[in-house]
Amino acid sequence: MGRFLLLSIMAAALTVGPASSGFANDADAARPTEVQTKPPAIRVTEADERHMTASLPANGTIAPRQEAVVGTNLSGLAILELLADEGDFVEKGEVLARLDTNSLDIQRIQAVAQRDAAEAQVAQAQSQVADARVAVSQAEDALGRQEQLRKSGTVAKAALDDSRYSLDSARAKLSTAERAVTAAQSQIAVSDAQIRDIDRRIADAEVTALSSGLVLERNATLGAVVAAGSSPLFRIAVDGQLELAAEVSETELVSLEPGMKANVFLPGREEPIEGTVRIVDPEIDSVTRLGTVRIVLPKTSGLRTGAFARAEIQTVDRQAVAVPSTAILFDGRRPQLQKVVDSVIETTPVEIGVRTDGFIEVRNGVDAGDLIVSRAGTFVADGDRIRPIRETASVADAAQKTGSID
Repeated sequence: MGRFLLLSIMAAALTVGPASSGFANDADAARPTEVQTKPPAIRVTEADERHMTASLPANGTIAPRQEAVVGTNLSGLAILELLADEGDFVEKGEVLARLDTNSLDIQRIQAVAQRDAAEAQVAQAQSQVADARVAVSQAEDALGRQEQLRKSGTVAKAALDDSRYSLDSARAKLSTAERAVTAAQSQIAVSDAQIRDIDRRIADAEVTALSSGLVLERNATLGAVVAAGSSPLFRIAVDGQLELAAEVSETELVSLEPGMKANVFLPGREEPIEGTVRIVDPEIDSVTRLGTVRIVLPKTSGLRTGAFARAEIQTVDRQAVAVPSTAILFDGRRPQLQKVVDSVIETTPVEIGVRTDGFIEVRNGVDAGDLIVSRAGTFVADGDRIRPIRETASVADAAQKTGSID
C-alpha cells in the first residue's frame, strides 16, 4: 500500500507541473516590449555665404576697336618718300609719306605770274578811271558855260548839244574804266584762289596720320603714282586699341552686358589677358543665329589683328547663399532642399542659380546658417526625425569631389 501511495503522489505532481508553466508563459507574453528604435544619424551642413562666379565661353577674332584709313585726294603724283611701315606706332599729324610736288610748284609759279599781271591791269585800269573822271569834270564845266551863253543868246543850240554829247561820252568812258578795274581785281581774286588751292595740294603731298595709332597695313610703294579714290595708302588702329570680336549664340547673348570682365586666351600664350565687354551688338545674324560681343583688350605685346582668341566672359560675380550640389533634391523639375529644424526634416522648394566649385547658389527658400542635409536622397523624408551630425568644410568639399560623404 505504501508503494501505491508513492505512485499516486508522483502522478499528481506531473499533472500540476505543466499547468503551472503555462500560466507563467501567458504572464510573460502580456508584459509590454521595452526596446525602442533610435533616429538615424544623418550628416548635415550649414548654408553659408560664398563668392559665386559663372562664365560664358566665346570664340572670335582680334580686330581694331576703331580703324582710320589714310589716303590722298591728289592724282598724278608719284610717291617720293615712305616714312612709316606696318607695325609702327605713329602720332597724329606725323608724316607717313611724301609725294613729288614738282608739277605743283610749276603751277604755283604760273598762278603767281598771272596774279602779278592782274595787278598791273588793275593799276592801268585805275589810271584810265582817273583820266575819265577828269574828262567828265571838264565836260561838265564846258556844258555849264554853254548853258550860260545859250541863255544870253550868244551860242547856237548846236554848240550846246555838242557839249552835252561830250559829257555823255566822258561819263561812258569813266564807267568802262571802272568796270575794267573791277574785272582786273576779280582776276587777282581768281589767282589768289588758284594759289591757295595749289598750296593746299602741296601740303596734301605730305600724307599725315589722322590719329595716333598702330599702322596695320601699308599699300604705298615708292615711285607709284597715286590716284584720287584709289585704295588707302595706310590703315591705322586708332590709339593702337584692339578688341576681341567674339560670337555668342542668341540665347546666351541676353545674359551679357557692357562692363563685364573677361579672360581672353591667345594661342601660344599661357597667361590670359583681362578684357572688358565694351558693347553687345544689337543685331543677330539671321543665318547663323549668332551675335557679336566686343571685348576691349589692354595694350599688350604679341596682339595681332586677325588672330584667333578664346574668351571666358564672367557673367556672375557676387556673394550669395550657397549649398553643396549634393544637397539639392529634384522632385520632377523643381529643386528642393531638406532643411533640419529641431532635428526634424522639412523638405523646402528652392530657386537655384549658378554653380561654382561644387556649390549651387540658392536664391530663396534657405537663409545663411540654416541646417540642411548635405546629401539629399531617399534615406529620409519630410517629417522624419534624425540625429544631425555636422560636417566640417573639408568633409563637405571632399564629398563634392568624390561624390560621397561616408
